[in-house]
Amino acid sequence: MNKNYNLPASTGLVWLKAGFKIMKTAPVATSGIVAFYLLLMLVAGMPGALLNVPFIDILLSGLVTPFGAVAIASCGRDVSKGIIPTIFQCYGECFKNTSVRNKLLLLGLIYGVCVILISLVFSWLSAEDIAKWFSKDGKLLPNEIVSNFPWAAVLFGFVFYTALLCVTCFSPMLIAWKGMPLGKAFFFSLFVCLKNAGAFIVLGLLLALIATFGTTSLSALGAILGINSVLVVLWGLFITCWSYCTLWPIWSSIFGDQDSQIVS
Repeated sequence: MNKNYNLPASTGLVWLKAGFKIMKTAPVATSGIVAFYLLLMLVAGMPGALLNVPFIDILLSGLVTPFGAVAIASCGRDVSKGIIPTIFQCYGECFKNTSVRNKLLLLGLIYGVCVILISLVFSWLSAEDIAKWFSKDGKLLPNEIVSNFPWAAVLFGFVFYTALLCVTCFSPMLIAWKGMPLGKAFFFSLFVCLKNAGAFIVLGLLLALIATFGTTSLSALGAILGINSVLVVLWGLFITCWSYCTLWPIWSSIFGDQDSQIVS
């Protein structure tokens, strides 16, 4: 592994700029590949809604997530090399190697199950407090929200879901590009996330500030023009694409790879 696993917090700004450069270099390709991932997530959520089967949407979305991560990182890699990526090329990478494909499916299943377990525990911890938010006839009591806020549930959800994100953040690429077994990929993903926590926090704060400022500004402009929701939705898609485009700069700066390929 490359020794750039302990980068300064200011690297978060470098990642943000690099992600924007990737998006600006190939706006149609990058937005198309990110939009296709969001579409896959939307489709994955449909069976649960249509069949009214609990948690099936989370499991199916979990299966999609690792493939989307590799595809979006591949998109950033190709753009950085001056190659215009395609949906078939980026998403097809994950299916070149049967072992890689099966590991990514297992990773997605584990991710989905963990999200379900966290959701169940969160619901159990917050049920009593949330019940106090409503009167006997079902009306919301705003004053009760502050006094009965489910702090324990929120803290639990934040800690465990953040840990899950750290464990699975780089796992798809470590499996696909480094040929690591699942357990080792989980360990290294968690390790580099913890070692570079400062840079990730800076990146997250910058994206949040930009998103908030843009949403506030465009909401005011949209209200004047009468197209408030349209501008805000477009801005949300722009920020989403920008944040996903930082995946390759993050990977390449930590692991030192400039030409990662699916293991044979």
